[in-house]
Amino acid sequence: MALLYVPNESDNTVSVIDTSTNLVVATIPVGGQFADTAASSPDGAFVYVASESGIVSVIATATNSVVATINVGRQPYVVTFNPAGTLAYVTNHSSANVSVIDTATKSVVATIAVGAGPYGAAFSPDGTHAYVTNEIDGTVSVVDTATNSVITTIPVGGEPTMVAVSLTASTPTSTTMPAVLSRSLTQPPTQ
Repeated sequence: MALLYVPNESDNTVSVIDTSTNLVVATIPVGGQFADTAASSPDGAFVYVASESGIVSVIATATNSVVATINVGRQPYVVTFNPAGTLAYVTNHSSANVSVIDTATKSVVATIAVGAGPYGAAFSPDGTHAYVTNEIDGTVSVVDTATNSVITTIPVGGEPTMVAVSLTASTPTSTTMPAVLSRSLTQPPTQ
């Protein structure tokens, strides 16, 4: 059985839908105001829900209950997990930073300053780099995940939002970067 977790912005809840019956099987109140986005941990054990008021609620999928509420920056937009599932990066649009959450302790372990209006994030396949789109700046920040620091900033088109990393691209170095795709998670990689 697969379950969908749907944030309901106006009433600060998450609807849980059983995809085999297409019925709502639970409604979970979450912290903060304006629950906007949800992301499942790689193992499916938890769903992280970002609320625009600066709260991330962690839902245990086995019980459909909130097991942690984490304060992050202002107006968090997207939660993205590293490939190992040990860290969650939360883009904080109005704070111009990314909160790094340790998924074992469910606490913020670092805050990374990035460009203005961070929106989407994606990890390299090996988890050594994260790519954060900065909607207001029109840039992508490349983060070294070992040091949680920005190693370069790439100018791109106007108002980049989401980002995807090609699984066949080589690991980035100081002189080569994989193609960063803006606005589409389904666009094929460039040749």
